[in-house]
Amino acid sequence: MLALAATAIGGFKVLAVDLDPRAIDAARGNLVLNPGPGHKVSLALGELSCARGPFGLVLANLVPSVHVRAHKTLWQVVAPGGWLILSGFCRPQKELILGPYVRNGAKEKECRLCQAWAGALLHKPESC
Repeated sequence: MLALAATAIGGFKVLAVDLDPRAIDAARGNLVLNPGPGHKVSLALGELSCARGPFGLVLANLVPSVHVRAHKTLWQVVAPGGWLILSGFCRPQKELILGPYVRNGAKEKECRLCQAWAGALLHKPESC
């Protein structure tokens, strides 16, 4: 759904990566149901390391343990001047999730709370 939203709203070409074959199957079904934006989405079953950047926008809806493990890979694929949207964590986990990015030059632009869940928008400066 994140991939479809990114291409529908922003017109982006999207690479959607997931470790779970069921998620890829569900995404494939969503692409069929949404052929307009769906034609700009490519799906990949695999590790985050298969996503070779740089990308102007990276969206990561991950469980907290994966956020912690994947922060270096995610930050590497964000292009200088690009954006990173993180979700899938709770407000008390904000420092744990965002801290590594901020320490590596990310500028936190916004963090929103919806019930127990949090989401954050980070910007990677051109100089990173």
